[in-house]
This record gives sequence, C-alpha cells and structure tokens, in this order.
Amino acid sequence: MLRPFLYKQHKIYRFQAFVNHVFLEIICRAPKLKSRYPTFPFGLVAPKYNPILEEVNQEYIKNPLCAIYEVARDLLPESIKTLRRAVVLNNRIEELCKGEAEPVLYSDLEKIDNPEKTLTTHIKILCKHLYNEVMDRASFTHTYGKLNAYYKFIMGRTDVCKCCGLTSVLNAYNAPRDAFDHYLPRDKYPFVAVNFRNLVPACYHCNSSYKHTQDTLHYDPQRADQPRRERRTKAFYPFRKDSPDIRISLSLSPGCLVKKLKLRDFTLQIESPTHPDEVKNWQRLYGIEERYKGYYCSESLSNFYEEQYLAKMIHGKSAAEYIQDLQKSKFYDCNFLKIPLIRALNPDEE
Repeated sequence: MLRPFLYKQHKIYRFQAFVNHVFLEIICRAPKLKSRYPTFPFGLVAPKYNPILEEVNQEYIKNPLCAIYEVARDLLPESIKTLRRAVVLNNRIEELCKGEAEPVLYSDLEKIDNPEKTLTTHIKILCKHLYNEVMDRASFTHTYGKLNAYYKFIMGRTDVCKCCGLTSVLNAYNAPRDAFDHYLPRDKYPFVAVNFRNLVPACYHCNSSYKHTQDTLHYDPQRADQPRRERRTKAFYPFRKDSPDIRISLSLSPGCLVKKLKLRDFTLQIESPTHPDEVKNWQRLYGIEERYKGYYCSESLSNFYEEQYLAKMIHGKSAAEYIQDLQKSKFYDCNFLKIPLIRALNPDEE
C-alpha cells in the first residue's frame, strides 16, 4: 500500500455486526440450542436485523443460515471454538496485517466440517450473497447507506490509486466507481466479505491484473511445503494512520539514453528500513517492481524527460531545486518515480 486510506466513521461499518451476531450468538451456540430449537431460531435474532432477514430473498440469507445451523448443531466443542475464532480473529484486520493475530482460513474450517463440506460451502455462499446481493437492497441502504455513496465518501478528491500510485481511479465527482478489493481475499478468509476495513478501492490493474485472489498474509515460494504458519508474512494495513516509509532508488548504466530506457539500462531498488516485510509483500501483491520498471521504459517518462526536465535544466534550475518542486506534490503524475530518476542523473547534487 503506497499510501494509506484515511479511516472515516461511517454507518456502513456496522453491517459486520450482523454477521458477528448471527454466528456468535446463535450458530456457535447451536449445540446447546438444538434441543429447544431444532432449526435456525430466527426469533433469537436481534429485532434491528429483521428488515434484512424479511425483505431480502430467502435464498440469500435464510437458506444458508439454516444449512449452517444444521451442521453446527452437531459440532464438538473444539470445532465450535474454531468457528468462533474465525468470526472474531478474521475481523481484526489491523492485527492480522501486523502479525499480531492469526487468521482462520476456509481450509481450517474444512477440517471441522462434515464429509460433504456443507458448513464451509454454505458459509461461502452466505458471505458471497451478503456482498453481491444484499447491499443494493432497500433494507440495507436504508440502515447502512449505499455502497456507491460510501465509495465517494472515502475517496473524496483522490484520483490516483493508493495501492500503486500509477493508475487513475474514479473519485467522488464521477457517477460510477471503481471496484473494491477484498484485501484479505474472501475466497480464502471466512467472514471478511462485508468488513469495510477489508474493502479497499483499487484500480483495475491492482485489483484484477495483478492481485487477483492472492493470499495477502501467507507467501513464501521457497517454503511451499512448510506449514502455512511458517509462511506467514506481514502486510500494510490499508487504514493505517502513518504513511509507510518506502524508498525508491534508481541506478543507470553508463551511456544509456534516458528518453529510450530499456530494462537492461537500469536497476530499481524498493525498500523500507522500518517495514521490510510489508514492502516485499506489497510488491508481490501488486506487481510493483514490474510496473514501476514499465513506467521508466514508457513514453510518459520519455516525454517528461524531454519536455520538462531538460527545459528546466536549460533555464538554470538545479536538480535539487527541481526535486524540491516535485516533492511538493509527490504523488501527482508519478512524481515519486521521477525523483529517483533525477537523483540518478545527478548523483553529486541535492
């Protein structure tokens, strides 16, 4: 995450409480409730959630809840603990990103499931429907607001993707919106589908071309045969209060033509003295090194060099002065990538 999102209080965040309520207060108590309630006891659901249950098609919420309850009735105490941990821990997004908590994956739920994997299947169905089918219903928007309105609320004037800093995104003044990326992918992590601390506006390339459904918290190709816990990694929390200290440097080969840079003409280094694991993971998730190298070989960089940089040098502006100008609007027009180029061209200045 090149730049964090500013966390703003919004009523849409309360929707996760509905999921927590039905699982922690009813599903996880199913073994104790089954003698009195052989099927899902909708009467035990808090009255404030009745509009969603009653006005949304039965197949989207009620049917999967009934199927989940049917399996949960016969779960052993240790299995109930695993299910409860999945609900509680998977929604501590910041702690998970920092490595301060351990998540529960669908693969963990499969270990406590019946042979038909009914529990896992219907939890996936429920979470998918909550995100895809429920959020545009009147019962949802009346209580929690519209998803498009929340997007505009959180994006404001921002028009550059905060995941990569390269690509433009739609902001509050555009009628449509760009996609939300499930930062912890919802096909791997149960109960995160409607947690808005896990939903990040992202450009098409970050969301679809590169990240896809990569596991945000587990990766190490050299230890693929090791247990998942040993392949655990940290990730930038999208709503952190401080901007990560990411340092980008460029080294040019002698005699190369800047306006016609090729991959063999330079080396790129991206690092962080304070968050080395997070930076490495960020690069993996969004293909950062490849994409930044592509920018340095692009027509846009060539035009910048010929039309702006050389012109300012001719008029007597020093490299240090030019860098100071670019730093005033560091994330505008990829200035954060132009600065390393100017430094590489003028190693003895600044």
